[in-house]
Amino acid sequence: MVRPALLRVMALALAGVACGGSGDGAAPVTPPPPPAPVVAQVQVTPSSATIAPGASVTLTGQPVTSTGAAVAATITWSSSAPTVATVDGTGRVTGVAGGVATITATAGAGSGTATITVIAPVASVTLAPDSALLIPGESRTFTATMKDAGGTVLTGRSVSWSTSNVAVATVSANGTATAVAAGEALVIATSEGKADSATIRVVIPEQRLVFDRVPAQVRPGLGLGLVVRATRTGADTLRTFTGTVTIQNDGGSSPLLGSATAVARNGIATFDDLAIPTAGTYRLRATTGTLAPAVSAPIVVNATATLPTITIGTIQRTSLTVGVQGSSRYRIPVTLRDSAGPITIPTPVSVVVARGPGVILSGATSVTTVAGAATFELVIQGTGALDLEFSAPGFQSRVQAIDSPAPSQTVTTLQRSASDSVVPVGGRITLSATLTHSALAAEPVHATTYELSWNAAQLVLSGDSTTTSASYTVNRTAVAEGILRVTVAGSSPLAALGASVLLHRFTLSVRDGASGVQQVRLTSLTFLGVSGESLGIRRSSDVSFRVP
Repeated sequence: MVRPALLRVMALALAGVACGGSGDGAAPVTPPPPPAPVVAQVQVTPSSATIAPGASVTLTGQPVTSTGAAVAATITWSSSAPTVATVDGTGRVTGVAGGVATITATAGAGSGTATITVIAPVASVTLAPDSALLIPGESRTFTATMKDAGGTVLTGRSVSWSTSNVAVATVSANGTATAVAAGEALVIATSEGKADSATIRVVIPEQRLVFDRVPAQVRPGLGLGLVVRATRTGADTLRTFTGTVTIQNDGGSSPLLGSATAVARNGIATFDDLAIPTAGTYRLRATTGTLAPAVSAPIVVNATATLPTITIGTIQRTSLTVGVQGSSRYRIPVTLRDSAGPITIPTPVSVVVARGPGVILSGATSVTTVAGAATFELVIQGTGALDLEFSAPGFQSRVQAIDSPAPSQTVTTLQRSASDSVVPVGGRITLSATLTHSALAAEPVHATTYELSWNAAQLVLSGDSTTTSASYTVNRTAVAEGILRVTVAGSSPLAALGASVLLHRFTLSVRDGASGVQQVRLTSLTFLGVSGESLGIRRSSDVSFRVP
């Protein structure tokens, strides 16, 4: 049984512990502080925005805990696509170019995002086609292309359509215009304040003739090159029309030269050789039995008239190494022009060999221009430079010189120093023989024979030396007094294609009593290939100097 005194002592001890005391007098214990709140995410406002390049929007971020309690914390901003949109340290976002960028706000372990869409504004609108010719009831669909300031095509933009005169033409919401009555109207497309227009001309159909090609000026007797077309609107062609068209002088008495009638093919009649022989100003009338007639614009016939021209472009020549010997392929572009620029009406252009030793072996000698231009593809055989003549109805003919169709020949030339134009009695002159090998030759030269000739009464050969490689053989033969024949040959080419090589040096001395102009000639007799085949023709090269 516990004594009452002991119970009192134990109660006092327990009370001391409960009060934080200790029996030895130590200080009370302070409890630890609560833990700091943890950022679970950053709430970004607004969560999305659409801006234009150069425009800005400011985002705000609020760090919060997992329970949604706001937390004060530093936010770092970043952009997933700085080329689309950038963001600074305050959350201000600026559009750069079209696209989508994700802006991220980060605070501690938490983050949040906003989606920024950058849409470039429409800077221009372009309609295609830019014009249309219709008859009442016909329709044409126009296409509007929108671009930004940098020229990038924009898609998905709203376009509104309208016409300037609904009594002439109407237009639907998808850009399809419908002709109502004769007249002109504009079709207008508008997008974000930018607009473009196309012209619609509505005509009442009438089957008639029109002049497509009429020269404004021409010389007497020169072919007019007229083209007459059957049409019902002026722009289309009645390809089923195959009637006979007749040209007459409208109201004048001057007769016409050449054929004044032509049968239309696919709705078109041409009068290439029809001409007016007398100077003056004329209008021509085109008639047929079933269509309304046409009257031409004025034609001025004058002996000094400025004619449209045939322009020759860069000629490309390829030497042929197979097929007919001495032939080359030529690619010759031509353009028909007048004072206003290229003539867009299809026009036949012809070519012939006007002068020189040559003939056209293959290729069309008459081509028709497209948008004022055409190209001849010809194979020509010849032995020298040629002149080609190009002609077109109503145009001044053009003569164009071309290089020889035969490959440029390999030649050996004789040369002297410029200082040796005068050589005194007893003096010496050194001459050099150089072989120049054509880059267009079919194969290189392996052997050549040439002769050096001079006036033996006034000059004497005092020395000669070859300068070719030791792998070549050199034979010299005194054919007669004043004539030396030299043959150089080897198993390898004397020179590469397109290269030159110094073959020989000759020294001539001036005899006593010599005077006047002296001429020394080098004559190339043969150029042979690896199998002994002839690769060139006989040629000469002269050098002259004076003995005072």
